[in-house]
Order: sequence, then C-alpha cells, then structure tokens
Amino acid sequence: NILNPSDSSQCIVLLVDSEGPLSAEVVAKDKSEKEKADDANSKARVQHLVGRDCWSFNGVNPAHVHLMVQCMETWILADPERVKEFYKKGFRENALPQLPNLENEAKASIYSKFAAATKDTPKGEYSENNRAKITHASKLLEMIRPDKISARCPRFNSFVLWLDETVTPSTSSNS
Repeated sequence: NILNPSDSSQCIVLLVDSEGPLSAEVVAKDKSEKEKADDANSKARVQHLVGRDCWSFNGVNPAHVHLMVQCMETWILADPERVKEFYKKGFRENALPQLPNLENEAKASIYSKFAAATKDTPKGEYSENNRAKITHASKLLEMIRPDKISARCPRFNSFVLWLDETVTPSTSSNS
C-alpha cells in the first residue's frame, strides 16, 4: 500500500485540494486529547474525499492524507506580499481575498479574485483554465512563506505540525 510503506525510512503523504469547504478541525484542549483529535481530523479528511470523489482508502493510514483547503491557490494567496513581488507591475493586491481564515473563502472566489488581481500584469492573468496555473504556481509556491500560510490557513499549520512530528526523528537524551 503506497500510504503504508513497509520501509519505515519512507513517509508517503497524499496532499490534494479539498475542492470545497470542510467543517472545523477538532482541537485538543490539552496534550492528553491530542491523539484523539488528530485521529478524528484524519478520518474527517478521508471521509471528505470518499464522499466527494468516491476515492477508496482501504488499508490506508488516514494520518497520511492531508488537504489543501479549498485549493492550492489558497496557500499561495495567504502571502500577498510575495504574490505581489512575483507579478509586479499591474498587480492589484486590493482584489485579493481579505478573510483572515482563507479556508473559508470559496474555491471559485479564490480563482476569480486571483484572476482579477493579476489580469493587468505582464505575466498575465492567473486562471484555473490557462497555462499560468501551470507556469506560475510552482514558482509562487517556492516564494511563499510558511508562517504567512499558517496564519491564514489552519490546516496548513496542522499539516506542518504533523510533518514535524512524523518526519523529524525524535531525539532522546542518553544519560
């Protein structure tokens, strides 16, 4: 199974757009509730994909399934300063979504506001339907700052915390 490798030196993760809204994550009140909250959130992500896209996750560890809510562009627009730096002249920062939590901004709105902000730039309009999505997104993802994304996209922050716990080997002191 690709998300449950037998080689423990590998960590395989599925990261996809949610393509729609999700209910709020379960938040642990203290450390003793963290595992239960993480489990509930993992199962909710899998159920979202099963319900929305009829995906099968038989035998998959739900903890390895993560979502960009509602789309990758949400993460990109969480750092408007870097987006402005990329597009430069003609960029309309005031056209971008203003919600503090961008995960609450509908996917269609993210795309229309991104297009409006970039339509007069030399690089051209960013659209779900043109090559700009392909050519610009990878460059923008290299530029955006994780702390900016975490501040406006709670599930990005959860994903980063999960990665840190999962990928970073725990250190133990040898006394």
